[in-house]
Amino acid sequence: MIAPLLTKRLRLRTPNADDLYRYLAYRNDTAALAAQMMQPVELKEAELFLAAQSRMAPEAYGWRMLAVEKSDKPGLIGEVGVFIGAEEPQKGDIGWWFAANHQGQGYALEAGTALIEWCFAHRPLHRLTAHCLIANDASQRLMRRLGLRQESQTVESRYFNGCWHDEVGYALLRREWLELGSGPIDLITDNGFSIPPSQRLHRSFCSAGQSSHGTATAGESGL
Repeated sequence: MIAPLLTKRLRLRTPNADDLYRYLAYRNDTAALAAQMMQPVELKEAELFLAAQSRMAPEAYGWRMLAVEKSDKPGLIGEVGVFIGAEEPQKGDIGWWFAANHQGQGYALEAGTALIEWCFAHRPLHRLTAHCLIANDASQRLMRRLGLRQESQTVESRYFNGCWHDEVGYALLRREWLELGSGPIDLITDNGFSIPPSQRLHRSFCSAGQSSHGTATAGESGL
């Protein structure tokens, strides 16, 4: 479990069992599943996933989901997440998914900014990536607004329902993030103290050194 991240309008936190039915509602939305070319999630599968996420240690590897809710109205409205592998601990792959009635309001940008800052400020990451279908213009716009740059395009790399689909990949290096400056969030430490932008970590970092169940790759839903 990690301490919450607070933005102007949102609270990002470790998910728990109380999120189950809201999670299933947006995760199994018919229109979103069709757009993302993903399969629905069963009740038991979702229960096990949220339980595992609720116990995940701050420095653990694998897929980490952060539940997103409004600061003034508790209740899951979506999620952001990052996959960090033990084999390549300086790399992360991010994604997000929001309920249909909370799309188009800037929540993905706000939560994505907070997620990226957490990744670079609390983990020794050198590089973040994100991917989406080439036809997903909204996701690509969001990735660019988050500061990511396109660096790849694959042809017929994703197979679903008897068809192959093209994808694009975006990336952001730690040094590029530092050049962008601080995002609009109050970063909360594990001790519960807020770190103002002027005191956050702003220096180069050198260290030796798939999205699994919940979140659509690189914000393919709910921008």
